[in-house]
Amino acid sequence: MSSQHVGEVIDRILPAIHGYTIGVRVGEGVLEFNFVDRELEVRRLLDPGEGVIVGGWVTVLYGPKGCGKTELFRALGSTIASLGDVDVDIVIVGSEREAWRVERLYAPRSLAEVARGVIESLGGSIEVQDGGSWEVKGFVPLDKLVSLLAGYIAYRLGRRRNAIIVVDEVRADSPDRLSEFRGWLEGYSNQLRYDDHRFWRDKGGSIAVVALTSDAMVKEVRSRVGPKVNWAHMWNLNPESLGELARRLNIDVDVNTLWRLAGGNPRALVRIKVDGLKKWVEEEVLAVVQELLDEARRELGERLWDELRVAVENVDEADYSLKQLMLKHNIILYTTGYKVSELPRERWVGERYAYQIPAYYHALKLIVEKANAKVTVEELLEATR
Repeated sequence: MSSQHVGEVIDRILPAIHGYTIGVRVGEGVLEFNFVDRELEVRRLLDPGEGVIVGGWVTVLYGPKGCGKTELFRALGSTIASLGDVDVDIVIVGSEREAWRVERLYAPRSLAEVARGVIESLGGSIEVQDGGSWEVKGFVPLDKLVSLLAGYIAYRLGRRRNAIIVVDEVRADSPDRLSEFRGWLEGYSNQLRYDDHRFWRDKGGSIAVVALTSDAMVKEVRSRVGPKVNWAHMWNLNPESLGELARRLNIDVDVNTLWRLAGGNPRALVRIKVDGLKKWVEEEVLAVVQELLDEARRELGERLWDELRVAVENVDEADYSLKQLMLKHNIILYTTGYKVSELPRERWVGERYAYQIPAYYHALKLIVEKANAKVTVEELLEATR
């Protein structure tokens, strides 16, 4: 946004972004609702003075599963493209869940041919879908696509604009995935900063890359890569925005109950709308907690109950082994780093770690109080009233 005042541009984006429609496929139909809130996040992400998304840098933006990272950038990309005169292009590259390859891609019309050319140069092809989204066919490696795309923008594009390449939902949930992610960050951060961006900056533009991840094990990557990249943290919706989304979804559950269980997680609210509260608690909360307990029991043995009690009283002080298991199962998340969202002041939020949704905290608290790993849906709902 070199030629425009950042604050004025953001003030134009904010009202427009709330007209963006999110569609969730439900059976044979689609559940649609308008984008909610995220005004603080938009300001902190788009203002270069905040130091989150900066030309020449890779930023890792991490947060709870389903907190809305992907939808935020989709909404931003669509809104900016619709305004027409904002000099920012957002390209979203989606990776396949089980491989380090590209599965889908979103690009504004201004970069459509560039993106197509890069994909085809790597032996892939595209199938156009609605809303500027493409399905990528063939094995197109994620790292090579991002690298070539930035290079094409820098060296072959004549327009002096600002490009943000978003790598959607990077998997970092196993040693191999962590190694891939770490290796890419370490190698590519230097290439972007000292080659592609520097050349494009001299022509009046900028290139930044944002990698989105929900995997709590990303803490291990951060400890290795450190300041070579930017680290930023996004959280769920605040209570007021949770209430607004619940109203738009027409969820027949008390808003306070939703907050105590879902903690403002948009994906959780959608699942509650689709499946009902009890089914969501059973399948998305108690089943996950049970998986944690089964593994923790094998590792901690008789220490399990004492360590669980500590984790409930203060998650920051939890035993290292238990904390690693809780990270692995995405029950808690590392929360240090620049916060683009304000974290709530709740018992389930510590200084360095937080439960991704409060239902996990309440389930473990109830298990400790009962000294019994078996908790029913009804017991958990009663305990959170």
